[in-house]
Amino acid sequence: MEGRRLDRGRFKERLDGIVVMTREMLAACREGAWDRFHDLEPRRRKEIMVLFTTPPLGKEAEYGASAIRKVIELDQEIIRICEAEKKSCAEQLAGLRHGRRVRHAYQDHQQDGRFF
Repeated sequence: MEGRRLDRGRFKERLDGIVVMTREMLAACREGAWDRFHDLEPRRRKEIMVLFTTPPLGKEAEYGASAIRKVIELDQEIIRICEAEKKSCAEQLAGLRHGRRVRHAYQDHQQDGRFF
């Protein structure tokens, strides 16, 4: 389908599919199913690129604007969840690094005989 213009009759169907995929991506984020999220994202991006090879006409434009607003709303929630997950991962990584430094310090001092 790449490189070809979108069939006019499929605009609404494809746009609905993008909204459904975005909802699935949000559900995957909420569940922490990151593999599923990462499988959906490139498929959705490809659908978006195909969809907008042909500008919507008339009622398609109205429907498209409404659907795009919904996708943006869902994407904002996805971003919020991803940012929170990113922060959590950073905190866990910092904790692991701290634990590693403590372990190394303990081992260094143990070898020097300072703890025994």
